Parts: sequence; C-alpha cells; structure tokens
Amino acid sequence: MLLRNYNLKQYNTFGFDVVTSYFVEPHSVDEAMDAVALAHRLHIPVFVLGGGSNVLFAKDFSGLIIKPVFGD
Repeated sequence: MLLRNYNLKQYNTFGFDVVTSYFVEPHSVDEAMDAVALAHRLHIPVFVLGGGSNVLFAKDFSGLIIKPVFGD
C-alpha cells in the first residue's frame, strides 16, 4: 500500500520528525518494481531504505521511499 506524507521517525538514526512524500513496503520484487515505475511517472526521486540504522534524514524527503519487506 502506497502511503502519503509518511513520518520517517522510526527509520531515522536520531529520530528526527521528518516525512517523505510517498512510502511503500513492497512484499515482492514485482511490487517494488511497480513502486519504481510510479516514481518515474511522477518524476520523483526514489530511495531504497534498509534497516535505517545508518540513515539520517535531516529534512523532509520529496520523493518515494521503498522499504522492502520481502525476503525476511
């Protein structure tokens, strides 16, 4: 499910209260590819997020963050 204006606090090393325009947790490679295709249609950047422990979002992200949950 594609979420809009999603808070990234739980994925942010320092817990900053920032949001991304779009967020999705695909459960398959096909779902991830669909999300990338959507981002291309919208002309927005894509960021693939792992566990988030080495990520610092200091400001809002105007794009799509993909947080894969397949293969766990």
